[in-house]
Amino acid sequence: MVRKGQWHDYENGKKKEYGEFVRYAKEFVYAKERPWTPNASDRGQPVKNDPRALVICLLLKMWLGKLYRDLVSLPADARYL
Repeated sequence: MVRKGQWHDYENGKKKEYGEFVRYAKEFVYAKERPWTPNASDRGQPVKNDPRALVICLLLKMWLGKLYRDLVSLPADARYL
C-alpha cells in the first residue's frame, strides 16, 4: 500500500510490474519465429522495428487497455524491448 503523497513508490511499482510483463512477453515471443517478414519485397518505407517487438507492444496494449499509438514508440527505447 502506498502512503499518502508517496507517488514515487507507486510509479516504481508500476515500472516493476510493466517490466516483468515485458520480460515474460519477450521470452515468449522471441522464442517463436517472426510472425511476418518485414518488407520482404524491399519496397516502401524501410522497417524500423522487429515484428516481434510490435507483437509485444500489442500484448501490452491489450493488457493495459491503451491505444496502439501510445505504445508503438516503445521499441525505439531499447531498455524495454
